[in-house]
This record gives sequence, structure tokens and C-alpha cells, in this order.
Amino acid sequence: VQMKFKWYLLVKMKRIFLMRHSIPEKRDMPNEQIPLSEEGKALALSKSNVLSNVDRCFSSPYRRAMETA
Repeated sequence: VQMKFKWYLLVKMKRIFLMRHSIPEKRDMPNEQIPLSEEGKALALSKSNVLSNVDRCFSSPYRRAMETA
């Protein structure tokens, strides 16, 4: 039995997830240094099961973005 495959069936599809940083604390400090609030940490952690098999993660250098990633 000869099997005929179309080229597009052999390409593994990539998925891209975009996620904004979670809820920051209200602090009087430079914007890039503001950390996540406790609520923001809990919310980011609750999404970890959805993104557990991600191959790569890109983040801004802001503290709260790195904590979310």
C-alpha cells in the first residue's frame, strides 16, 4: 500500500501564547522595578498549568514581567 502525504501534514504546527504581566504592587519606585502583588503572583501561578509545555519564553526585563514568566 502506497501512502501519499501532503507536505503540510508533515509540518508541526507552532502555537504562540501572549501573556501580559500580572497585577503589580502599588509602589513609588521606577516602573521597571515594581514587583508583582501577592494577587498577581497567585494569578500568574494559576496559569502555569496552561503554559507548562512551552519550549521558549521571552519577557521584557521589567521585574514584574520576569516574575510572571
